[in-house]
Amino acid sequence: MWIARRRGRVRTSSSTGVRPQQAVNEDFQSAKRSRKNVERRLAVAQQGAHGPQRPLQATVERQCATSRNLRNILDSTEVPTLVLDTDLNIRLFTPAAKSLFTVVASDVGRPLGDLSRRFEDDDLLPDAWAVLGSHPPVRREVRADDGGWFIRAMLPYRSNGSGIEGVAITFVDISEFKNRRT
Repeated sequence: MWIARRRGRVRTSSSTGVRPQQAVNEDFQSAKRSRKNVERRLAVAQQGAHGPQRPLQATVERQCATSRNLRNILDSTEVPTLVLDTDLNIRLFTPAAKSLFTVVASDVGRPLGDLSRRFEDDDLLPDAWAVLGSHPPVRREVRADDGGWFIRAMLPYRSNGSGIEGVAITFVDISEFKNRRT
């Protein structure tokens, strides 16, 4: 006696020989076709799911590369730079900024006024607020505690549109020029 399942129905037979083997083979072939259909549907679904991710992944990789390049440029220029938000909190700074400010990575988000500085500049905060308010760049000569001289430039930090997202402050070392004049 043999029992075979075929498309949800159960067949039984008491005969022996070829018929039971044929039924088993048919069931096996049917299961194989069904598995292949499921695999094809799964492959199509995966292609559909991953298809839109490819351009997105490429865009993310380009953005990461651009971000790394900009960071490398900022780090390589050796120009002390701070970027502040509209509340004059630190958004980012270059490693060279550590020569004029006591600043560490955890200071991102901290107010500019809380940082200790290594230069004389009573106009630092008033100039930053002025740039935020009326948007003209402000440049001043400032003297560092070690005797060096810098031109401190403050400019509006603009968004992609015309909006202002903060203030960019850069310091250009003019010590050599200043020492030649004296």
